[in-house]
Amino acid sequence: MCSATRVTCLLLARGSISPSLKNVVYIGGVKYGGDVEWQFVWNRFEQTQTPSEKSKLLRALSASTDVLVLNR
Repeated sequence: MCSATRVTCLLLARGSISPSLKNVVYIGGVKYGGDVEWQFVWNRFEQTQTPSEKSKLLRALSASTDVLVLNR
């Protein structure tokens, strides 16, 4: 069975998320996901060169409710 956050990661990896929904998908994936989803968004943050995309990703990284992840 596939969790919603895993589906989110797959969709983002394939680039099939509308640009207007990326912020919601990033935040939802990190907030309701775990370490794997946080790491996925972190890797995207490190790879992108677009300032607006970096801003969305950084905002999403702060949505985690896992204290250990936030202390990285």
